[in-house]
Amino acid sequence: RAAAAALSIVDALPPAPRIAYAVTVTEEPKASSVGFLDGAAVLAQSVRSAHKRSTYGAPAFVAFVSPRISQRTRASLRGIGFRSIEKQLPIVPDKIEGSFLRKLW
Repeated sequence: RAAAAALSIVDALPPAPRIAYAVTVTEEPKASSVGFLDGAAVLAQSVRSAHKRSTYGAPAFVAFVSPRISQRTRASLRGIGFRSIEKQLPIVPDKIEGSFLRKLW
């Protein structure tokens, strides 16, 4: 009975706070490299390691991806634990001053 009562108390507790870590992906990795994917994997592993000592719940990983990001890249992100959320770029490239920066988009 005591164990059942303790379980019902635990069930009534709110879930532990959860922290999310996010990256923004606006372009595909170059064909000759993994690009940012290795950095995202290192970030995720570091966060998981740090959270072992945390009182917060398991960390969440989110990748805000532009519509031009392929399903292959999204699958790679999912493979290292990121949930992809598609968002339009926060700027209109035609309104960027300076041709060098405008060409990056």
